[in-house]
Amino acid sequence: MGKLKKTALAAGITVLLMGAAAGTTYALLNTRTVTVANQFAGAAVNIGVVEHFNDDNINDVYDRIRDDNTTRTKEIAVKNIDSDEYPTTDTYVRVRLVPMIVYDDSKENIKAGIAGNIAAVDMRGKVSYSYANELKSKADVDKAMKDNEDLTGSWFYMDNSSSDDNERYYYYSVPVAPGDMTSRLINKVTYTGDIPENAHFELKVLAEGVSSKQEDSRADWGL
Repeated sequence: MGKLKKTALAAGITVLLMGAAAGTTYALLNTRTVTVANQFAGAAVNIGVVEHFNDDNINDVYDRIRDDNTTRTKEIAVKNIDSDEYPTTDTYVRVRLVPMIVYDDSKENIKAGIAGNIAAVDMRGKVSYSYANELKSKADVDKAMKDNEDLTGSWFYMDNSSSDDNERYYYYSVPVAPGDMTSRLINKVTYTGDIPENAHFELKVLAEGVSSKQEDSRADWGL
């Protein structure tokens, strides 16, 4: 998440946390981990992507994926960020994982005007994840809720028309209390496709939260 572990409100082999619409946090891999607490107006929701580091990565610097068939450690969770200045409420959370190939900030790329741009690479079927726990189906979650089973720590996803994991939304089964965080969603990411010269693999993590006190709070998500 023994050795002392460090936790940062970010995501990443490389991380940049960006604000978006109310109740939404984006975490984008970059060279170093940066901690940013984004504030959201309305609905008392404030969430952040959490990355767990160990003493082997004490400087929070990660090797970028530059070769094909390469795996990197990446542990993702989402925290309900609560404070005296901005008290939050129990929050439902969902996550989308968005991989991409990005051109380096090299002299060549800067001169060519493509530094930081996303490369046009078809990544379907070339990105896989090591999930921290077995994912439940929506039917399993519905049955467990009906039977009043404890779903704490469980993630599930909705079926879609694509078999590509990167077109899924992942949902945490129970609302996250203020100050608490979800269990880990994934432990590792692997990319098996090609990477152009002077480019690298990045993984954007999109996390959304909605107050559990809001009427039909998950209805907009189709749940």
